[in-house]
Amino acid sequence: MRNGWNTVSLPERVDAQNYEEVRRDIAEAAKEYKDDQSFFLYLDAKKTIYISSVGIRTILMLKKEIQNIAVVNVNPSLYGILALTGMNNIIIVVPPIEEITLDGCQEISSGLNSRVYRMDEDKICKLFEPRNGLRDVLMEKQMSLKAIQAGLPTALSFQVVTCSGRYGVVYELLRFTTLSEVVREHPEQLDEVVREYVGFLNDIHGTVATQFPKAKKYYESKVLDAIGGYIDEPHAGALFKVFEGIPEGQGFIHGDPHFANLFRNEEGLMFVDLDSVRCGDPVWDLVALHGTMISLRIFNEIDVLHLGSVARYPALWEMIIDEYVRQNGSDRESLYRITETLSYGRALVYAVRHGTEGEKIQLIRDRLYRALGW
Repeated sequence: MRNGWNTVSLPERVDAQNYEEVRRDIAEAAKEYKDDQSFFLYLDAKKTIYISSVGIRTILMLKKEIQNIAVVNVNPSLYGILALTGMNNIIIVVPPIEEITLDGCQEISSGLNSRVYRMDEDKICKLFEPRNGLRDVLMEKQMSLKAIQAGLPTALSFQVVTCSGRYGVVYELLRFTTLSEVVREHPEQLDEVVREYVGFLNDIHGTVATQFPKAKKYYESKVLDAIGGYIDEPHAGALFKVFEGIPEGQGFIHGDPHFANLFRNEEGLMFVDLDSVRCGDPVWDLVALHGTMISLRIFNEIDVLHLGSVARYPALWEMIIDEYVRQNGSDRESLYRITETLSYGRALVYAVRHGTEGEKIQLIRDRLYRALGW
């Protein structure tokens, strides 16, 4: 097993003659990682020309024990068989990966791990950073598949590609525009867009999504377990107390729900960029949004929302919070304090790990302390 993944090469045929052997090989490759939600098992079908119904059932039964399975390097005729059985709606099936070019394509969104390009009026490509491997792309497809199965409004992910040595995934959307583009090109519609956006968040947060990793557990492992070396014990204790007050929650959490990740077409709003999807209390999406618009911009001033300037972000953030309070009847002061506290805690860990200069790290630390009321 390497870096959270393992590979089993499938034989030329998987049928009644050898399915037990195939099942044992797959189970052996994943036996230590059945409960690891980040583990991915690849079934390499490069040499495979046929999988019978008993072979398909064997793989589907193992899906109950191994959360993340992908059949890769599937030739066109075999792909047709798997699609006909509906297997590609349950397990990720990947044909041979095509190399594409994005020369001349417009960048419409960006983040720490990827950039999104408009390929044409109906398709986008999310291109990962060089440090991200195939596992990250397939995890994105897995999250997309789970979201679609849950009835959530997301784009259809249908092709894994490479571009200049980087992995990507292509999504199909029909005549779409991002919310960032709407705001940038029609600023007079900003109030309407914010109302629509907050209403959309409320809708997706109302979807029970326990099939996804827990947002609270993720924050604890990535932030609380690391932050002790960056702040003193009293402040760390105060941060933990705020964290403990957040309900577990079971709702869908996008994890990066900014305007450039939301697309509008004639069907309504839908989201892309699912590598941060979790389940939990709605506050986690507000924490992520504050990070994108406020706390992370302290050490990275990239215009990730593509609004023309990060100077527009603070006012937009205030509008979103005000509308969220209006639609949900939340206590603004309490919500604001919780969101800021958790966001600056996360930003501090990110800043240190990315080698940010000391002055900016101290500024984030000061804002965290202020949010804690110190």
